[in-house]
Amino acid sequence: AGSASLQGLAPGVSGALLTTVAGLIVAIPSVFGYNYLLQQTKIAVVELENFASTAADRIELEAQAAANA
Repeated sequence: AGSASLQGLAPGVSGALLTTVAGLIVAIPSVFGYNYLLQQTKIAVVELENFASTAADRIELEAQAAANA
């Protein structure tokens, strides 16, 4: 088995490092974007749940008032 020289390995290692850097440049902003959208979705869900609860309470109160009238 022959041994590999540093000059023979350098282009492959350099290419692998550049690919890793390119992947990180894409991945890191994607994670921030995902977390932002996830947080916005959670906020929207809470607001919709609060609205639905308030609407259901009002409908129930109006139904009770109509039944008692």
